[in-house]
Amino acid sequence: MNIFYDFSYFLSPDLGEKFQEAAQKIKSEIERINGVIVEDMPPMKKNLNYPILKRPEGLFGSIKFLAEPEKINILNSALKKNADILRFFIQKRNYKETAPVYKRRVTPTRKEKPAPKQTKEQISEIDKKLDEILGI
Repeated sequence: MNIFYDFSYFLSPDLGEKFQEAAQKIKSEIERINGVIVEDMPPMKKNLNYPILKRPEGLFGSIKFLAEPEKINILNSALKKNADILRFFIQKRNYKETAPVYKRRVTPTRKEKPAPKQTKEQISEIDKKLDEILGI
């Protein structure tokens, strides 16, 4: 049975334009263990709150995938050997619980009160005033 996982990682900023190749290597490792990638956020440059290996910034990326729990140890050991990855974290998620998190939250707006219904007398008075204004 496949389980939903969230994989977050920081790549070395020294990669330059080769960061896409490093991200592709990570995806191929996930596919090698027969994982199914559900969502992929490509790496973006981020400033770190604290330096990792004396680097104040890194390339942050995230991949959400489905895989068998027995294969995660294989993935973990393969990714530890990758020198391009500064840090990574694999977290097991319940897909049904996390699905709403990825949707944008919308705050409810105050509903306006409907305009009060006008009586026939009020409408006829408005029509008379309009006729006077327009000179009809």
